[in-house]
Formats: sequence, structure tokens, C-alpha cells
Amino acid sequence: MNPFHDEQQKKARATLISFALTIVFSLLALYNWWELRMLVVTMMVILKVNPYAWKAIDNMMFLLAGVGWLSYVFYSQYVLKKCALAGKLLPGSALLLACQLWLLVLSRGIPALFGVINSSYGWILALEGAVAILLTAFVFSHRRIGEKGRKLTAKP
Repeated sequence: MNPFHDEQQKKARATLISFALTIVFSLLALYNWWELRMLVVTMMVILKVNPYAWKAIDNMMFLLAGVGWLSYVFYSQYVLKKCALAGKLLPGSALLLACQLWLLVLSRGIPALFGVINSSYGWILALEGAVAILLTAFVFSHRRIGEKGRKLTAKP
């Protein structure tokens, strides 16, 4: 019955849920980090980069991807907490997962264009692309529904 206590409970619950989901999304982002590194190594082979430059490029890629990963972790925790407080955790999670899937599709699709990936791997790439499209469509449809709801409840 205490509104302050109820609000604090809601914030604590949203924080715990966002931390748990952030751990899951950060592990998926680590996998994307690995795939992105493999993309860079593959592109160095395809583009015939000087082998003496590989170590420097790999180290720079590791550093930049690490900064990107850490930024993503902080951003995902912020978005998930904000969405949990607003009661829109599913669209927020779908948005973050769709971003990760698009990055994964790009990091695997570019070598596939050069014919580096095995043909049996193409089914997995197609499945990842289909899931990314579905998640993106879900996020956009949910945003459109939310905008219509705000327009209906707005006072002239």
C-alpha cells in the first residue's frame, strides 16, 4: 500500500531483470566479437594484405571491438532497464537481439559472397537472416502500434 515502497520494488525488479538479460546479451556479443574477428582475418586473406601487417590489424581490431563490446553492454543494460520500467521488455530485447543478429549475418555473409564459407553453412546463414528480419519486423510493428496508441490517448 506504500507507493514509495512499490516504486522501489518495481525499480529493483527492473534492475535485476536487466542485469540478467544483459549477461545473456553480452555473451552473445562476445560471440559476435569472435565472428567479426574471423571476418577481418578472412578479408585479410582475400584481399592479400601483407602478412607482416596482420598482427597490427588484428590487435587494432581486438581493441576497437572490445570498446564496442563494452559500449554495447552498457547500452543494453540501460535500454533493458528502461524498457522493463515501461513494461516493454519484449520489444526492447527483440531490438537488441535483432541488432546482434544483423551483425552476425553481415560478418558471416561477406565471406559467403567471396565463396569462402561451406555450402552447408549457408542454411544457418539463411536461418539467421530470417530470424533477424522477423525480429526487425516485430520491433517496427510494435513501435507503430505504440505510436497509434499515443495518438489515440493524446488530448487535443
